[in-house]
Amino acid sequence: MRSRLLKALVQNDKKVKALYRNSIPEYEYADKVEWIQGDILDIPSLEDAMMNVQQVYHCAAIVSFDPKQKNYSMLRC
Repeated sequence: MRSRLLKALVQNDKKVKALYRNSIPEYEYADKVEWIQGDILDIPSLEDAMMNVQQVYHCAAIVSFDPKQKNYSMLRC
């Protein structure tokens, strides 16, 4: 999902910032994206990433249909 969204925004000549945790993804258009290292659970990194941003798309998610999976911190990559 994220790769398609970033590609569509870049193709429409939008200025794009994207958050990455460990390494910048290897997309064919990655050089047209301003990559910011951070984590959605780290508020200070989000504050830095959101400087001068007018619109946000949130694509990070955990999907589970197992009611026993209550500790989502175990699922973080």
